[in-house]
This record gives sequence, structure tokens and C-alpha cells, in this order.
Amino acid sequence: MHCLITNKSVIRMTGEDSQKFLQSQLTANIEQLDSGASTLACQCSAKGKTWAIMQVIAQNDGYLLVMDQGCAENSLAELKKYSVFSKVDIDDVSAEYTLLGVASNALPAAITAVLAEHNTQAPEGHLQSTCIDNDAILTHYAVPGATPRWTLLAPSSHALIAALKALPEMPHAQWEVMDIQAGIPKLAQAQSEEYVPQMMNMQALDAISFTKGCYMGQEVVARTKYLGKNKRAGAILMYPAGVEINAGDTFELQLGENWRRIGTCLYGATHDQKTWAFAVLPNDLEKDAVIRLQTQPDAHFALQTLPYELD
Repeated sequence: MHCLITNKSVIRMTGEDSQKFLQSQLTANIEQLDSGASTLACQCSAKGKTWAIMQVIAQNDGYLLVMDQGCAENSLAELKKYSVFSKVDIDDVSAEYTLLGVASNALPAAITAVLAEHNTQAPEGHLQSTCIDNDAILTHYAVPGATPRWTLLAPSSHALIAALKALPEMPHAQWEVMDIQAGIPKLAQAQSEEYVPQMMNMQALDAISFTKGCYMGQEVVARTKYLGKNKRAGAILMYPAGVEINAGDTFELQLGENWRRIGTCLYGATHDQKTWAFAVLPNDLEKDAVIRLQTQPDAHFALQTLPYELD
């Protein structure tokens, strides 16, 4: 099955200072990326708050930054502001690319044929990428117990895009639920510059390097880790019925006969008569905590087990 992912923006960065510039702006170690490989990363303010979460893809002539559409305007403005003294070109090329998701126990034949033609191996690790020809980037989502997934980012005219669109289509909400179950955070525009990366579990997704040296917001991110100052984390929640849920919605915790605001929904989706949410909540909640959606008081959500360990 395939899903057309339309809520992402693609930023292209080229120029001889591209690597050096991104290394100084993002939480991940960009210098370790080989061509065709990718990593998740956060772009932070000087106060360590996240402007955008992005997948950074290395190419021979630069980098592609794939991020949540709502954060792209802020992110692009910040990147351009700090790039004036670097030899880089930064452009929004979203209109040139298509991003497709595929959920299947095996890679579609069209992709395996191109991999074989170029003598290239499919990526195996979680959120690992490879360039399967000169233009198309394949990323693997490997979550224990879940259906294997891939995303393909390629120019819209690429033959693989048409081949994958011929597969049965899945609802976008189903893909979003799979992302939530994989513990992948996303940011809406209104939540840009609200959270330190660790509040969204980005360290568990290998999106933060604590050894690479200085970058924007590095002091706050490091202090959060080494001084144990972070009291919040990303959490997966589920309600066994369909209910309207939106980024920015408030979650409340039951304390006796009262309810107390405890956190915010980053994003949510309903599929197969269940509503799922990824939220930033206190990191010391009990497993059986009674949590409700403020806008839907009868919707009591249960905490779910994260697919990774938090340090």
C-alpha cells in the first residue's frame, strides 16, 4: 500500500559551505553523512528550543532538508538569516519533489529492480536512507512488531513515483498512526520554538550528537542532558474510539476528583476506530494514569509503550 505524504516541505541547500553551515545549525553530526545517507536533526534557537524537526539527506552537491510543512517558513527564515556570511544557496524546492510512503512486508518490485540495476542495497536500520539512483532517496522505518515501511523522496517526474502510485492507496490517517506508534514527533507551526529536543525524544532517534561541538542552542541541549533538567518527554496515547484531535490540544491528568493540565498534543490521528496521539507530557507519569483530552472530556487516553528507550 502507498500513501502520498503532502504535509512536508523540501528545502535544498547547496554551496561549498553547506556542510560547515549545517553542522553549526543542527543538532545532528552532519559531517558523518555519506552521500545518499540521512539523519533526523533539530534546528534550534539560541535558547535551545526547536524551530523544526527535519530529515537531512546528503547529496553529492548539497543537502535536502525534509520537514513538517508548518515549520518550513520559520525554519527557512532562520537558516537564511544565519547564512549571509556563508557560501550557501537555500531554496524551497517542495514543488519539484514527491514524497510517498509504502507499507508492505516486502519492498515493491519496482524499487527492488532499480536497486539491483544500480547494485545498491536497501537500507536496513530504523530511519536509515540510501540513494537508489541519482535522484531517489529511500528511507526505512524499522519498528519491532510493526509492518515494515519505507518513504521514497524523488522528483515528481521520476518513474518510481508513478510505479508506487499504482499500488493500493492507504488513508493518510493510517500513515500518521504508524508514525505515532513509531514514536516519531512532528511540529505544527504554532509549536515551533516551544520544546527542547529531548522533550520530544529526539535523542532516542539519534537526532542529537553530544560530541560534535558547538551548534545553535547546543549549550541548553547539553545542559538538559548532563544536568538532568528535563522533566518532560514525548508520550504515545491511545483512546479506543474515534474523536477529533488536533495539534495544540491540551491533555489533563486526573488527581482525585480534579483534573490538572499536564501537556500538549503534537499531532494525532484516528484509524480503525482508535485515536492515537503523540504528546509532550511529564516524564514521570504512572502507566495507569487517567488522562483526558480537554476538548473532549469523555475521551480518556491510555499511555502506550514507547518503541525505544529514553535515557
